[in-house]
Amino acid sequence: MAFEESTHVIIRMATIMREKAACVIFGAPREIPTDVLPTYADVMKAYIHTRQQLTTKDNKYPPFAEVSEKVCVEVELVWEKASLPTVTHGRVIETLRPYNEKYKKILKPYKARKDNGNYKQQLEQFREDAD
Repeated sequence: MAFEESTHVIIRMATIMREKAACVIFGAPREIPTDVLPTYADVMKAYIHTRQQLTTKDNKYPPFAEVSEKVCVEVELVWEKASLPTVTHGRVIETLRPYNEKYKKILKPYKARKDNGNYKQQLEQFREDAD
């Protein structure tokens, strides 16, 4: 019986950790898929994943420039693999910046408005637009 209880506690802790890591808009963070062209949702999942990896021991997120540099390089590699013409690296980063700002702006009031119907509709619209 003690083994079953400890297993349940470990499973519950793992679930809690995954829930903290998952984004309420895009879901679980992950790396950029290399077999298909990435959507905004894929890029944002990769951004969140990279940001979590680069988070310091005192739980401080790295600056946008550091995270976006790594993510945009990955996106450019997928585009290159697909033989797509690309813009400059700086332009790729500048395309991600406003989208990231929009994401932060819509996510900021989440705790206070998560039960509001209009806010839920905004989240769903943002999620659909990302795909």
